[in-house]
Amino acid sequence: MSRHFLINTCLLLLTVMNAFGQDVDKDLWDELKSKAVVLKVEAEMNIPEQGLWSGEISKITLPGRAVLFTLEGKTLKLKTSLTPYLQEDGSYLLIAQGQMWYKEDNTAQYKTVFKSLKIHPNEALFYYPLGISATGDYIIELEIILRKLDEKDP
Repeated sequence: MSRHFLINTCLLLLTVMNAFGQDVDKDLWDELKSKAVVLKVEAEMNIPEQGLWSGEISKITLPGRAVLFTLEGKTLKLKTSLTPYLQEDGSYLLIAQGQMWYKEDNTAQYKTVFKSLKIHPNEALFYYPLGISATGDYIIELEIILRKLDEKDP
């Protein structure tokens, strides 16, 4: 492989990656936005003795490009990466990767999760990174909705 080819490939990749920054190449974005999706995540953390906390984030991305976010409570931190991949049937394979630091019984815990989830556009998917207890209790609930980017979006 020639050095010239590698340099041009790297520049192309940097340009595509930069298309989501503040210096968007309008022509490139106009070509890519037909493939773009919006990932909306509503998070709810129900931490014993700290109460209920909720928040929402929406991010525009392309299939294969991760959306990153962090949730923090007094005794819990969750870093999550959600990456959608378009499937032949029109659904998406959503790869959820997470790292969690939390305290349980005054002992520090660290847990990683990797899960593949099938999601259909405009349908809610509920994901519990720490699982659900036998009584139906949970600490973290993520409601994820993936939809195609439309003309109203920035």
